[in-house]
Amino acid sequence: MSAEFEALKIQFTHLDTESGPSREDLDKKIADLTEIVKADQSRLYSRLHNSRCTVLKTKIKAPPTA
Repeated sequence: MSAEFEALKIQFTHLDTESGPSREDLDKKIADLTEIVKADQSRLYSRLHNSRCTVLKTKIKAPPTA
């Protein structure tokens, strides 16, 4: 996934910054999206475990908070 973000950064460097957002704005958006993806991935294990707990009769796990 980080390779995809690096590819996006390379694509954004070729944009004309006079008519579009600045590179710093785009870097900030990419960093924000990266944080969102990391948070979702950290919650994935608990979500998958909890989706099966009614069938397996196991305890519910609390997902990590951001």
